Amino acid sequence: MQRAAVSTVSRDDAKTVCDVHARKSISSTRKDDFLLAEIIGFSSGFFAIVSLACIEARLTLAALFFAWILFPVLTGIGIMMGFILARTRPIFFQIVKFGMVGGFNTMLELSIINVLIVIFDAATGILFVLFKTASFIVAAGSAYFWNRNWTFVSRTRASFQEFGVFIVSGFWGFLINISTATFLVSVVPAPDGMPTVLWVNYSVLIAVLVGMVWNFLFQRFILFRD
Repeated sequence: MQRAAVSTVSRDDAKTVCDVHARKSISSTRKDDFLLAEIIGFSSGFFAIVSLACIEARLTLAALFFAWILFPVLTGIGIMMGFILARTRPIFFQIVKFGMVGGFNTMLELSIINVLIVIFDAATGILFVLFKTASFIVAAGSAYFWNRNWTFVSRTRASFQEFGVFIVSGFWGFLINISTATFLVSVVPAPDGMPTVLWVNYSVLIAVLVGMVWNFLFQRFILFRD
């Protein structure tokens, strides 16, 4: 009887220790997620300010500071919502993180395009296609890094095969993205009174949203399904 009691106590103690370690692990993971979300937020705010400066938005320093602070506030709220939604379906947390990464890469891509427009003083035609291509390549590399290591936390070792599949999916995403943006810029006229450079930015945003749907579905259910 004593041995049975000791054995039961030992199992209970072991379970308690495991539960404590599990809670600590979850707490640590949440802190890491929150920190990464804030890094994404502050970086997104910085790239947004770069774009605003390039399109010569007439904003005061206070407004620019608010724009910079707004992004980390939104990502902080977003990650907290992700924690709550994950209690019902873990995929919701992935969607939240994917959206943050997408927002970050959108700001990154827009800043690159706007800087190139300012440097070369051109916002349409073949130069725009080249600008969009360059910015897309940089944003795609950033997306692969963040989504593999943070959004989907792939447990498989990175390989040339996986990267090759990512390149193929990225190529299709590239076609969807750049085709949408080019169509809007070259075929759809800008609304009356809207500067061309502003319409370019709206077109890029729409193209990014269309491409994000494809990218999430492919990466979640095929590339990083583990």
